[in-house]
Amino acid sequence: MLKLQKAFSQVKLLSRFLPICASCKKIRDEKGYWNQVEQYITEHSEAQFSHGICPDCMRKLYPDFSDKILECSKNKDKYKG
Repeated sequence: MLKLQKAFSQVKLLSRFLPICASCKKIRDEKGYWNQVEQYITEHSEAQFSHGICPDCMRKLYPDFSDKILECSKNKDKYKG
């Protein structure tokens, strides 16, 4: 029972509605300030972020290179076992 209580005390849970901007995806905090979603979640949970770039954004931001990069990435993933 003590282990369960200790584990429960360490859990941080986001359990309310989060106002999020439909355009830039910033979240409004309890004080009314708008924060980047990564910043807000990091401050209110144990989550840590790592960044990458999704295929849609890759194509939009790097149209001249995206097809080649995505193809190389796909082939690399095939051989990861």
